[in-house]
Amino acid sequence: MRQIKRHPMFPIFLVVFFGYVGFSLAFPIFSPMFLDPCHNFLPASFPIEYRTLLLGCVLAAYPIGQFLGLPLLGELSDHYGRKSVLQTTLCVTFLAYIFSAIAILMHSYWLLLVSRFVCGYAEGNFAIAQSTAADLSSGHRRVKNFGIINMAAGLGFVLGPIIGGKLADPGIISWFGDDVPFWFSAVLALATMAVIAWQLPETKPKSQRDPNHKVHPFSGLVILHRNFSRAGCRGLYLINFLFYFGLFFFYQYFPALLVKRFRYTASDIANISAYIAVIIAFTQFCIVRPLAKHVKSRHATIFAAFLLAPSLIALTTEHYKFVLYVALPCAAVFMSIATTNLQSVVSHSVSEEMQGEVLGVNYSMQILGEIITSLLGGFLAGFFIISMPLIIGGVIVFTAAIALWMFTTKDLYQR
Repeated sequence: MRQIKRHPMFPIFLVVFFGYVGFSLAFPIFSPMFLDPCHNFLPASFPIEYRTLLLGCVLAAYPIGQFLGLPLLGELSDHYGRKSVLQTTLCVTFLAYIFSAIAILMHSYWLLLVSRFVCGYAEGNFAIAQSTAADLSSGHRRVKNFGIINMAAGLGFVLGPIIGGKLADPGIISWFGDDVPFWFSAVLALATMAVIAWQLPETKPKSQRDPNHKVHPFSGLVILHRNFSRAGCRGLYLINFLFYFGLFFFYQYFPALLVKRFRYTASDIANISAYIAVIIAFTQFCIVRPLAKHVKSRHATIFAAFLLAPSLIALTTEHYKFVLYVALPCAAVFMSIATTNLQSVVSHSVSEEMQGEVLGVNYSMQILGEIITSLLGGFLAGFFIISMPLIIGGVIVFTAAIALWMFTTKDLYQR
């Protein structure tokens, strides 16, 4: 344990883990809070169509905030240092979670909407975590560090909904309720700030910063435009968007498929999430890390993406045992390999001075894929068949693999 605490990636692991726990705590809370008339957050007279619209806006507020904040925070960390910007974002996150809890207690929809947007904007610090990992490593070690980040995100993403559901259940403890998970998230933000202050070194020396650089709250849009003007980056951004656009169909609608086809409950879906997280953790330690020593990131991404595409489509079969014991483990393994190595490909495509900005824009493209997927996937599942999002997702992932294979320069992305 002492060796783990001395590892330079230990504070970054905790930042990402706590961040994803705090983010995903809300997943089991908002749907019943908005859609169940027995909850008094909205007036009982509100029609279901209006409730669904308001729920969608709240759910979209967080990723929209992330989409706008990620490039800006990445650029700020390039100019003012990773540690100071990371601590500032955690302070804003702490306040945003407090206002979310107050909004629920006050039954204030608009305060909740604004606080979720601000929270998403501040928690664009995932790009800073990636940049710090890039600062601390090079070559195959960078792939390993990105694997650690992905594992932390996966574990936090699985544990968050479980913790949130329990903290919102007054049947466990009488004072538990919908606001308690957000107070808990605020405490996690404070704990993360303490870990950063205690353990994280500044990985961006002053000699590489520009203290006179001017930014404004929505300069992220300018940064997006500037980065898409670079021919070398534009292709990778679009490939990254395509890949995650297809992958988020799995994240968003595989649970819906389980409920519709196999009558899964929320508890069953939580168990499946834990099952996927174990496979991803195993893959990162036992496959991705050794693979990075022998296979270039670009090659590993192409190979895994080509195999991930049919694995996603295979999940749509009605044979339960095949889904659980063959298709799902394959999808989780190839997903883990592809996502980790794709991050390394993007990171190695630019100079060290641009890591924060480029990784921020890159992650923004992922968030954009999540926003569009959540809207388009509902249409596909509702007006066609429940398995259509996964089929379309597999096709899009396959298209991204072809694009990476055919339209990127081999020499540039083979480090």
